Amino acid sequence: MDFTPNPEHESIREAIGKICARFDDGYWLERDKVGGFPHELHRVLADGSWLGICLPQEYDGGGLGISEATVMMQAISQSGAGLSGASAVHMNIFGLQLVAVFDNEEQKHRMLPPLFQDREKACFAITEPNTGRNTTRLKTRAEQVGDHYVLSGQKVWISTGQVAEKMLILARTTPPENCKKPTFGLSLFYTALDRRFVEVREIEKMGRKAVDSNELFIDSLRVPVEDRIGEEGRGFEYILHGMNPERVLIAGEAVGLGRAALQVAVKYAGERMIFDRPFVRKQSIQHPLMQSWMGLEAAEMMAVRAAWKYDNGLPCGAEAGFNACQRAIATPGGYSYAKEYHVERYLREMMIPRIAPISPQLILCFIAEKVLGLPKSYRHLRAHDRFSFRQGQQFLVNTFFLTHDSTHPIMTTTHDSERADQLTMLRESALSFATKESPLNRARALRQQAPGYDRRFWDALAEQGWTGLLVPEQLGGYAQGFAEMAEVAAALASQVAPEPVVPVLVFAGRLLAHAGATKLSTRLLTELAEGRTLPAVAWQEDVTGAKDRPGQAATRLERQGDSLLVHGDKRHVRPGAGADGYVVSASGPQGLALVWMPADASGLTLSSQPLADGSYVAQLDFNNVRLPASHLLAEGAVAVAALTRAYDETLVLGSVELLALVRSMLSITLDYLRTRIQFGKPIGSFQSLQHRAVDLLIQQELTASVVTQAVALLDAQDGDATARSAMACRVKSRASDAGLQVAREAVQLHGAIGVTDEYDLGLYLQRALVLAAWLGNGTQQRRRYADLTRNAPAQEHA
Repeated sequence: MDFTPNPEHESIREAIGKICARFDDGYWLERDKVGGFPHELHRVLADGSWLGICLPQEYDGGGLGISEATVMMQAISQSGAGLSGASAVHMNIFGLQLVAVFDNEEQKHRMLPPLFQDREKACFAITEPNTGRNTTRLKTRAEQVGDHYVLSGQKVWISTGQVAEKMLILARTTPPENCKKPTFGLSLFYTALDRRFVEVREIEKMGRKAVDSNELFIDSLRVPVEDRIGEEGRGFEYILHGMNPERVLIAGEAVGLGRAALQVAVKYAGERMIFDRPFVRKQSIQHPLMQSWMGLEAAEMMAVRAAWKYDNGLPCGAEAGFNACQRAIATPGGYSYAKEYHVERYLREMMIPRIAPISPQLILCFIAEKVLGLPKSYRHLRAHDRFSFRQGQQFLVNTFFLTHDSTHPIMTTTHDSERADQLTMLRESALSFATKESPLNRARALRQQAPGYDRRFWDALAEQGWTGLLVPEQLGGYAQGFAEMAEVAAALASQVAPEPVVPVLVFAGRLLAHAGATKLSTRLLTELAEGRTLPAVAWQEDVTGAKDRPGQAATRLERQGDSLLVHGDKRHVRPGAGADGYVVSASGPQGLALVWMPADASGLTLSSQPLADGSYVAQLDFNNVRLPASHLLAEGAVAVAALTRAYDETLVLGSVELLALVRSMLSITLDYLRTRIQFGKPIGSFQSLQHRAVDLLIQQELTASVVTQAVALLDAQDGDATARSAMACRVKSRASDAGLQVAREAVQLHGAIGVTDEYDLGLYLQRALVLAAWLGNGTQQRRRYADLTRNAPAQEHA
């Protein structure tokens, strides 16, 4: 799976955006007031050949995949059309996927083109009043009489029934008692919705008035045998083929609607004046909006991954959209209740993907059992109920969630099969090395013993060749990518190895590489690859770190003949004691400067400060430290760009470490929930604890999505500097928040044992506290993101 920008997807998004721009908020407001199917939008999409986007070209379809269809549906929803616009074309995308797969050629040519060309509309008739999601218990019957079937029964929550000429309907053709399995004996038909035999009653509802929802009362409807899809009795199997992409499309639509709501909120906050100042200057307004944006980004990545899996034949977030709508409602205050601001409509429509096609509670229960391996918490079901539930839900698990195992790869997919094999071998090697050479007791033993790590272990890393992963080959390195570095960093983090791998190999190493090829930087990089030199970056100066920004420095650099004179101080230097020298940022005559300062430089004073996990940072004081002029690595714009880029790359790899900690903490917690007995049963069987555990899994997978994307984008070397910085802020904010949330919840789920020193969870908790704060916590990263992405006055604290 390639995370670099896809030109085809961008062209789809642009084309759909232009179409939807013809149907402004006023159009959808009117549809919301008086109802009425959006025939105009449907017609325009048909004229552009969009309605059959993911069905074969030989039947007048677009020949693309669910990935492209998800982009299209998100764009429709995001335009302000919301679920009203998306639902108007939803059936065309997922409903007849199974026709294209299971029908014969005559049926495909007869059924598909009229739908794509807007000559017919169809509805999806599956759900029944008294069976709900237990599809195998459907009551609608189809009895074959000669060359036709006679259908009778009732359906409910059938969208577009008022305007449809056709319907895709599931009915039982063989009584369940005569079937080997309850999923057998159901047959699928695509046939005319003959209103002489089908009464369609509209259901009044709170949102999405433009697209009707209905009850169908079917009385002796005659259906030709040639309208049956595939073989008789296999309709349940076929219907799952259509339901699978439906889940993916709904996720994209929910993200799109969330983005539409966020756009309204941001626009209002930028224009609204309070006490003669822009509303948007307040952090209390900015931060919830930025959190919504980051949540939507993560949810979109999960939807993109799910669509890619479906398109590639692999077993395959409404909640983020709902949160964005809620915050959009809160931002305008009382105006949010006014229909002219549209966000109240977005919120009403966003309720749909929260309750359909599957309720959040059922999803949580199922994931707890099938993904996390916790005991079943819902009532004991009969055999046919269990089968139906398992079949109907397994796709959600396979599509949107990965294993909770801490050994899961960081770089999950790549088009390069050779590189994928190399990453797999590297991952296995790194995990084996970390487990054998750095057991958790080693981390315990090195706590509170300066420098907090073992130089001999660093030598072992060099012997593996990992200290030279990012160093160019001409300097003795291996010129590998960030994906390779991520695998090594994740493996070591999963064992809480105390060695400063990311601070040294990524932050300092990349800074030396970006600063430019000088004789000194070349030597330092060669020694770094060989494991002979441990450089550190000294750039932070604020006590809290809240005001630090790459490119700014109060430390002064003066030129005196052939020497450089440095005076000032630096804080939060990792590693501190034990480093062989420091890349120091300072303000000089040409602006920001980067200089190399050996650890034994005269006038340099170091004081170590212990952190929560037993590691150390240092405060460096420079009392007129005199250095040779050759120790100037870069200055001016080059120095700013080098430090900023290395900082951003380090944020991403630091997030990789946090993700590894999250996976380990969740794995430990799940083992505890499975084995801890209270009241005669595992505590993991309690629904309240299961749902909290699934929430942690969701945080893990949202974080994994954005981290994987970020690592891939770093390797692709695409995008401008501002975009890269914004991405890094988003990833570190997400990873920091997830690390803290999972750590806190893991301790609470364990109870008192979770805070004891002999229990391993405490090691991960302490490391998560340190890494979440390092280089800026979630709040600080959101503040930096705001500064990068808006052209507004400096924000006020609120």
